[in-house]
Amino acid sequence: MMHIFTSRMVFLLIATVSLGFFIPELEAVSNRHSGLRYLPEMIFAVYAAAYIYLTLLSRSEIDVPYAIGVEMRPFAAVRRALRSGSVMPVRGIILNILLFIPMGYLLPLVFRKVRKHTVIDVVLLCFLISLATETLQLIFRVGWFDVDDIINNTIGALTGALIWRVRS
Repeated sequence: MMHIFTSRMVFLLIATVSLGFFIPELEAVSNRHSGLRYLPEMIFAVYAAAYIYLTLLSRSEIDVPYAIGVEMRPFAAVRRALRSGSVMPVRGIILNILLFIPMGYLLPLVFRKVRKHTVIDVVLLCFLISLATETLQLIFRVGWFDVDDIINNTIGALTGALIWRVRS
């Protein structure tokens, strides 16, 4: 199950990041061609639906009975990776960072109200989305509430928001 989940996530991230880098150009094209008017919004909708599916709906208590709990120690995954020499915790860190890069730049590109705010505001909004996701995973018993995931998602959101700022 973990291998399929990772493959789906990597595909989603590559596709979203690739399309996201072209959103300013897509916005210019969509302004000239009425049939493409909502293309950036559709890209965000696909990303958001995939995000919800991957983080909440594709999992069940049966699939991940070992992955239910709370980890409140920051950087526990890094310590586990250093102690064990395993790449699994590192892969999780990287995937959690990559997962929120599109969120960090798509939110201000698609939502005009968010566009008026600073990078820090965008990162704070993404932090709250990550916190909500972790809480829902715990409530519905489909994953850990892991403070490392929130930290890594926030790093990804900061990266994406900085990309948005540079591109805009």
